[in-house]
Amino acid sequence: MKTAEQKKKYLADYYARNKAKHAENGRIWREKNREKQRIYWANYRKNNRLSLLEKKRRYAAENAEKIRVAKRNWYLKNKERIGKRQLELQRERRKRKKIYRRPRGYGNPYRREKTAFYRIKRYTGVPKWVNRKELLDFYSKCPLGYAVDHIVPIRHKMVCGLHVPWNLQYLPESENAAKGNHYFSSDFRYFWLPPAPASSTA
Repeated sequence: MKTAEQKKKYLADYYARNKAKHAENGRIWREKNREKQRIYWANYRKNNRLSLLEKKRRYAAENAEKIRVAKRNWYLKNKERIGKRQLELQRERRKRKKIYRRPRGYGNPYRREKTAFYRIKRYTGVPKWVNRKELLDFYSKCPLGYAVDHIVPIRHKMVCGLHVPWNLQYLPESENAAKGNHYFSSDFRYFWLPPAPASSTA
């Protein structure tokens, strides 16, 4: 009867003599049981997350130079593919942000809307049911040289407007700065501006 040591040696020798056969059998089994393997390794990584992380950190610390050389060689080998992928990502980002592009100095309407939203939210001027997409669409269509103004001001002694699309309008930047938080009816919208000089009669 063989001892445990003899069995171990016999199996090691058998595996060495039939290494190619074992590799082929393993490949066939893996192809037939892909889903089973996926579930097994997912559960294994979930149950051994900390030990695997520690093992990864220890390996990285002990083989820092080896990892650096391997990364460098991989980069040089795939430099052309990496360049093409980066160019594709850059084009995708530009395509996604195309609606927000404006001449230099005008600013990003997405940021302007977001800044206005959270600034006005402090004064309870933003209802919970407001549609942020409609607000962003209104800000993105603001003409050059104009500013988005609240018809009924958010902060006022007599009234409190809402940050909603139907309370917004486009005003020239100079008029918007002069208007401040004044509120008048539509017939007297420009009454805060200096009155026109009276015409002299002969």
